[in-house]
Amino acid sequence: MNKLKTAAVASLLILAAGTPAQATLIGDTVDFNFDVVGFGTIFTGSAVVTDPGVEFVVPANRGSSYSLDIFGDSFDIIIDLGRAAAVGASVIFTLSDLDWVGTPGVITGVSLTGTNGNAANVTDIFFTDDSIAVTFADFTPPPVVQTYSFDIATSHVAVPEPLTLALVGTGLLGLAALRRRQAA
Repeated sequence: MNKLKTAAVASLLILAAGTPAQATLIGDTVDFNFDVVGFGTIFTGSAVVTDPGVEFVVPANRGSSYSLDIFGDSFDIIIDLGRAAAVGASVIFTLSDLDWVGTPGVITGVSLTGTNGNAANVTDIFFTDDSIAVTFADFTPPPVVQTYSFDIATSHVAVPEPLTLALVGTGLLGLAALRRRQAA
């Protein structure tokens, strides 16, 4: 019986060793659009997600800027109004081509998790399998620098590598052979 337990534990360890790393956006190339409602697209670009590091900065008038900092499974939108008295119009931040490094997945939800500004400024959050759009209303400070933090909920399906499947299959065949010997 000890041989059977040892073989079972060995099979589980082999399976665990073959499991892919946790999915993350770090290392993924993502696309970004910054739109001002009534004016159209002001900025578009692509960047590789790094942490630490702000991926996108959109300079605006009177020393203000809009920044997007992406992490493994979340992101921050930083609105620095500088000397501007207000945003001036509704703005839309759109992230697209979100592919997870490690394990493919789809977006199942996006939620605002914190802010030092007014959460009511976020008027809409829309997402698809691989994109997110966040709309902000026209608003005025304070505070002048406002950070909005969002979490991304995803669903991932681990696809075992062929070698992992072969090792698990061999382990199961070994268990079956051991069981037959013990039964005889």
